[in-house]
Amino acid sequence: MINTNKSAAKMASFSSGIMLSRSEAQRQKGDELRMRAAGIDPTKIDEQWLGEVMSRRQKKEAKVDEDVEKEKRLAAELPMEKSEVVSKKPEGRLTWLHKALVLAAKGRIPVPQIYNIIQSSKFTSGVSSKVGLKMKGLVSANLHLFKKEQQKSLQSGRLMDFSKDGSSGSEEEKKKSKKRKHSNSYSASSHSRHSRSRSRSSSRRSDSRKKKKKRKKEKEKEKEKEKEK
Repeated sequence: MINTNKSAAKMASFSSGIMLSRSEAQRQKGDELRMRAAGIDPTKIDEQWLGEVMSRRQKKEAKVDEDVEKEKRLAAELPMEKSEVVSKKPEGRLTWLHKALVLAAKGRIPVPQIYNIIQSSKFTSGVSSKVGLKMKGLVSANLHLFKKEQQKSLQSGRLMDFSKDGSSGSEEEKKKSKKRKHSNSYSASSHSRHSRSRSRSSSRRSDSRKKKKKRKKEKEKEKEKEKEK
């Protein structure tokens, strides 16, 4: 004989009348509780609830893009006044140029403002060849950000005068200015020499004409004397 008390303890019944084990009954009871918590009445469901997990959708809060916020903050903090930028030391201007071009590439800073600043003669004033070459490299690498007219102007501007031989843009300008002065002085001296040469040749020609006239008169006088004899 099977002990009916023990078997009864091990088995439990569900509302549908199906005999279940104690663990299954406990699971079913937990499912009923979850259903009631979700607003579902298990007694009104004809089919047996098989224990599917039910959950309510929760609205996910939109994640703030930290990179975008950081870019906006950096763009707001970066000085864009020409007077403030050119008053920085050459190394500070180099750092500013790097930050400005990076933010411009991401659309955070208007490119025309950068162009107006770096085209100023004060931006390259006092800049060494080492720093100037770095500036030149940054502008050359990001030349595509500028308009075609601006690109042409930058390619023939002061920043492109920096070279590896140690000459800076300002030094290069001085050399060009000296060459122009030397050329102008040479042309002026050449012109003065030429004018003096012309004056001498003209004076010689006038002397020659005078001598010819004098000789002619002397010959005429000699002929008159011969006639009188």
